[in-house]
Amino acid sequence: DANEQGIEPYNKFVNEQAALNPSLTGTDDGLRYSVVGSAVGVNAVNNATVWGPVYLFDSTFVAQNHADFWDGSIANPINIDQFGNSVEPTLVFTGSNTIGTKPRGQISHYGLGSYSVTASGYTGATNRDWISKTFSDPIKPLPMYALSPWLIAGQGAVPEPSAALLLLGCSVLLLRRKRENQ
Repeated sequence: DANEQGIEPYNKFVNEQAALNPSLTGTDDGLRYSVVGSAVGVNAVNNATVWGPVYLFDSTFVAQNHADFWDGSIANPINIDQFGNSVEPTLVFTGSNTIGTKPRGQISHYGLGSYSVTASGYTGATNRDWISKTFSDPIKPLPMYALSPWLIAGQGAVPEPSAALLLLGCSVLLLRRKRENQ
């Protein structure tokens, strides 16, 4: 869910989820993930810093750099989970508008931790809807996007076209919670 205050509970969650498959996500080598999300006190654009090209775990290209990732569109949908599985298009909590900041409106911020509705993206989109399509109930569980600083070829999905890419490439994944029987 997305009803906790601050960004740290969400960063903790995405790292716990990434650790469920450490050989693919690189967490066995100490790699840390950041939620692609905005909450009180921090915007996604600052929490999920992009240093170079962004790829999914299956080597699918997403964005060339920081400006490309946060310009309102991406090259391909973010539709791979922490296990390397393709996921059906679904809503994801982002708490963000198309440029990676908290949306403004009648409700205080629509970010992660909002009490009424939270901005949500859509995994099936490459236009601005990838990060900001609609608003969702923050109590209903939804997946979240996560971004790593970089993965080296052989540890994840960053391909090997150049040394600069190997050092600067980022990876992004969609983290899903296992549904508990109710």
